[in-house]
Amino acid sequence: MRAEARAVADLAGELGLWVAFGAPHPLTPPHRPHNSLYVVSDTGKLVGRYDKRYLSHTEVSYLYTPGTAPLVFEVRRR
Repeated sequence: MRAEARAVADLAGELGLWVAFGAPHPLTPPHRPHNSLYVVSDTGKLVGRYDKRYLSHTEVSYLYTPGTAPLVFEVRRR
């Protein structure tokens, strides 16, 4: 998963595009992962990660750990 995320970030930098993509974010055992949205800038740098805060009963019971904070970021044109 990390190799694919790095490839997405590299390609975003090459193409000069902002990218948002979803992927689980692992936590230390025994905690379940976060259901996350990663934001990559047009330079290929990770600028933030949003961890889903409001989970369904199934998600919180069996799949994920809820996040605790919102994510705000600013996109500037070059």
